[in-house]
Amino acid sequence: ESFNNLRSRGSSLCDIAILVVDIMHGLEPQTIESLELLRSKKTPFVVALNKVDRLYGWKVCPNAPIQDAFKQQPEHVLKEFEN
Repeated sequence: ESFNNLRSRGSSLCDIAILVVDIMHGLEPQTIESLELLRSKKTPFVVALNKVDRLYGWKVCPNAPIQDAFKQQPEHVLKEFEN
């Protein structure tokens, strides 16, 4: 209840939001609630995926931008992003 109130007030006060999603847990109920609040208040937002390097089979690409590292991943890792 109290976290719901915090999310609701926060979505009303911000000009833009960054919603961080742990890729290992996916969309949890509070994440969906936050998305609904942001959409209902018409707050612009960006979704940032966290811990992508922990996907099974992720090939480490030191100092590479995420776009380049993503292109170098095996097919089964790329399919994880589609699910």
